[in-house]
Parts: sequence; structure tokens; C-alpha cells
Amino acid sequence: MGWDSRAGLPGVLIPWPKNEGDLFHRLWHVMNELLDLRRQVLVGHLTHDRMKDVKRHITARLDWGNEQMGLDLVPRKEFSMVDPDEISVTELYKLMEHRHRKKDTPVPMSTHHLFLQMKSLMCANLGEELEVFFSIYDSRENHPVR
Repeated sequence: MGWDSRAGLPGVLIPWPKNEGDLFHRLWHVMNELLDLRRQVLVGHLTHDRMKDVKRHITARLDWGNEQMGLDLVPRKEFSMVDPDEISVTELYKLMEHRHRKKDTPVPMSTHHLFLQMKSLMCANLGEELEVFFSIYDSRENHPVR
């Protein structure tokens, strides 16, 4: 990792991996494109549909740049950030898996093994029978597996 002064600002050095000049120039062009798109949004002379397209393009370019630089990716659904507290873990996993998978690549089938061991169970209703049920949930079909 070296330091590069090609940020375009006087006295600004950015950390940059050596031998990544091509990526640097692609990112440089994307950053300039993002600045231009930002100007268009701020001016406010865009139609509603064009504004929507520009925001989607900005989002896609930001995500591409973050991925190229190895930064954290933001989970998105239809170009909007999702709230991790409002979405299930399986949906969040699907969003991120879909993002990393190529469009033509089918979802690989997998086999999972489940080991369940119950050490103890406490119940205050003495003298009554207690039944405990465990089930596996199919997130694709949104119902328990039967």
C-alpha cells in the first residue's frame, strides 16, 4: 500500500495499492461522473422520472466504487437502503447473495445438516404434560417445512 497524490486536491494524499493504476483511473472517472450527477440533482431542473433514474445511477455507481475498493456494501432493495431491524436475516442474506451472484448463475442447491440438542427445559406447570415442537422454516416459500 502506497500513498498517492493523484486525488486532484493540493496536499491531499490517499492510500492506494501499488500496481492498481487502471482501477484508480476508473474510480477517478466514476467520482467525476458522480459529482456531475450531484450537480444535476442539486440544480433541480430534472423531471421526476429523470431524477429517479439519476438517483438510481448514483446509487449503482457508489456501490460499484465501494465494492472495487473493498469497502462495506450497503444492503439495498430496489435502490433504497434497508433497515436491518425491519428485515429478516434470511431476506438480508438473500439481498447480499443476489448482489454477489452473476445474473446468469443459478442458485446452487445445498444440503444442510442440523444437530439439535436440548439440555434442559423448565416449566412451572407441574403435573401437566409438555410438548416441545421444533420446525425448520423455508424462507423461499415463507412457511415451515413439513
